[in-house]
Amino acid sequence: MNRILVDTNIPMYAAGRDHPFKAAAQRALMAIAEAPEAFVTNAEVFQELLHRYLTGERPERAWRLLDSFQRLMSGRILAIDEDTLLQLARLEGLSPRPSARDLVHIACMRQHGIGRILSFDRDFDGLPGISRVDPADGGDM
Repeated sequence: MNRILVDTNIPMYAAGRDHPFKAAAQRALMAIAEAPEAFVTNAEVFQELLHRYLTGERPERAWRLLDSFQRLMSGRILAIDEDTLLQLARLEGLSPRPSARDLVHIACMRQHGIGRILSFDRDFDGLPGISRVDPADGGDM
């Protein structure tokens, strides 16, 4: 089965304030719960969640979100390790140039042979070897 990497913005929008993407993110989490074998995430996603929520006024929210997303993704959280860094080094000159965090996701995806990412982030569009599944489109997850 061709797995899909779950990006940080899925749990973030699902747990966040009212936003046009909130309902689609919540539907995506339900799809993940119904077909867990199809979805993975990586440790960088958890770092991004911590970075976003621990700097705010309600750090307890970060820990609740981390806990619930970890339970949902248990057994399907990919490590960021030396092999990921070796893949990362091969991404120099990638165009269009992704952010540093997106580069880590792409390196992890390449390391594990994952070609699709579930994300609202259009910065993944047009990258070689990456196909973005947009939850807002109700696309094929």
